[in-house]
Amino acid sequence: TVARAAAPIALVRGEGFIVGGAPPLVIDGLTRTLTAAPSLPPLAGAAASVVVATDGVDALHALFVGDGSGTSGVVRIAADGATDEASAPASARRTGHGAVALGDGRVIIIGGAVGGAPVASAIVASPASHLYVEQPAVLDTPRTNAAIAASGGVLVVAGGTDASGAIVPTAELLDLTTLAHRATVPMVVPRTGAVARPLDDGQVLIVGGTDAAGAPVGVVELFTPR
Repeated sequence: TVARAAAPIALVRGEGFIVGGAPPLVIDGLTRTLTAAPSLPPLAGAAASVVVATDGVDALHALFVGDGSGTSGVVRIAADGATDEASAPASARRTGHGAVALGDGRVIIIGGAVGGAPVASAIVASPASHLYVEQPAVLDTPRTNAAIAASGGVLVVAGGTDASGAIVPTAELLDLTTLAHRATVPMVVPRTGAVARPLDDGQVLIVGGTDAAGAPVGVVELFTPR
């Protein structure tokens, strides 16, 4: 009765998880129960990025971001179960985007498309203070389905698909504090739909995705911030 695919999932408290879809689900790892939660706002399926942020005192805030996440495009769920929809910029209702949580409690939402058109803006979210600010013209090349990660003071937005449907062969490096453009570097293998993850040594691992022919990419790339 609750079967679904490609739904987002977020940790909201110790051993507690929210799963998107219709209706949203609550998983309690301690009691090993799974229950529907029709009282929660709608939570998008594959369109949503989900991040867990801290407010500096280890309080969790799970953000469901993207078209279909409530009516605003941002749904915040606190560790105590309190849920609210943010008064977010219209561009929060995007698809094919990514989001990263930073150590200072901010969440950067970047990339993706609104109404099918890739957008260059980013949204800087501070869930603890209910603050969501759009920063325009952050990306030189608007793109969907990019690999996104933060490390060494840099936000990496790698690959993806541009407005013409072509794969973007570069990665943009943005300052984590200001989102100012630092550099654009070529990828070893241009790809879309890849995953980027920061490693303990400061490097960023980029893996997976598909190439211009639609074939899965087997090459792993490492980006090392200076």
